[in-house]
Amino acid sequence: IIPPGLNLSVYTLLIEGYNHRLNSTCQDLHCIFEIIDPMHVDLVGLTSWPENDSWMYDNHPSLTCASFVTALLKQAGVFVNINGDINGSEQSP
Repeated sequence: IIPPGLNLSVYTLLIEGYNHRLNSTCQDLHCIFEIIDPMHVDLVGLTSWPENDSWMYDNHPSLTCASFVTALLKQAGVFVNINGDINGSEQSP
């Protein structure tokens, strides 16, 4: 169920994440393909590149339940023994 007023689009759901991974500012998939084709990367491969906790989507963090809990534990210092070297966004439910 999509909450009322939530702006979901192809840009928000896909391209914004691809832009984070590529450090780009593309507005459409054509632009994404122009960047990844010379790299010999397809969309499946690009999508598999890890998330980073600092990335914002539509100016908000985007977390699953598992990544949210991991982010909380990270902020609480639970992972200090591994230098906090864990991204909550990489965790799966």
